[in-house]
Amino acid sequence: MHLLFSVLFERFLLDFLFVSFSYGHFKIVPTLHLFRSNLLILFVGLPFVSAETQVAFQLGQSLLAIAAQKELPPEPLDTSGLDTGLQKILHAYYEKSLGGKVNWGNTDTLLIKGSIRLNSGETLQFKNYRKKPDLNKTILYLPEDHEIIQAYNGTTAWEWFTFESPDPKELSTEQSIDFIRDACFGSHLLYPGLPGKVMAYLATELIDGKSVHKLRVSLPNGQVVLFGINAQGYQIFEETESTVDGSLRRTLQSDFKKISGVAIPFTSQTFVDGELIQEVSIESAEFNTGVYTWMFSM
Repeated sequence: MHLLFSVLFERFLLDFLFVSFSYGHFKIVPTLHLFRSNLLILFVGLPFVSAETQVAFQLGQSLLAIAAQKELPPEPLDTSGLDTGLQKILHAYYEKSLGGKVNWGNTDTLLIKGSIRLNSGETLQFKNYRKKPDLNKTILYLPEDHEIIQAYNGTTAWEWFTFESPDPKELSTEQSIDFIRDACFGSHLLYPGLPGKVMAYLATELIDGKSVHKLRVSLPNGQVVLFGINAQGYQIFEETESTVDGSLRRTLQSDFKKISGVAIPFTSQTFVDGELIQEVSIESAEFNTGVYTWMFSM
């Protein structure tokens, strides 16, 4: 599952850590996502949603809106209506990375603990909490018992720099667009039938002797996410997306381990415009324990 544990910290850590962290993004991407290899796939011309668009893709709100119309929301693993070739790839991904329909249906929350190494060499501990469909919270532990917290509670994205303010505050529109996109529990390869979402198979290429499926997902708000899937294990080893500021962010993952039937990469690297900005190492991952809705409240 691509439990894209991508949590963005859109603020510089310079003021507190006195380190060189040019981009300021903290992106945790743990879960059946990328297979770390030396595969280098460049995607060019990837569109992005500008801050002026002021629209974030909110999975949970989209599902609630469908239910409010007394219609059945799409099933997360239902590929009806897609091209046959794309269906086969998605079915293999759902089975090998998510454990299949029953296993995925029994998964509700995830708690990740690990460390992040910044491009300055600084290493910090973090915890990431997730709950279906898109509740997300990450705590980054700083020296002197300070913390940076970012979260999405299903309606509002917020942050709290404890060394800077006694209270949390809402993220800006620009920050929220990317943050909420990355808050979904599971990858954007889920919910193929969601209104406004368009999924496409691009190609299968042999790269470094490995067969790789390349897929494109256009979200209802216009944002696009590109995936590279290993054709053997069907883990997402690479994910590429544009950020609101126009930067190209690319994440590679490796060291996959099965946790409760779900393939989780315990190592990931994130690049922005080709520059390595962070490396994440997962120490533990637990499903369906220690995560509650109240934890995401602002």
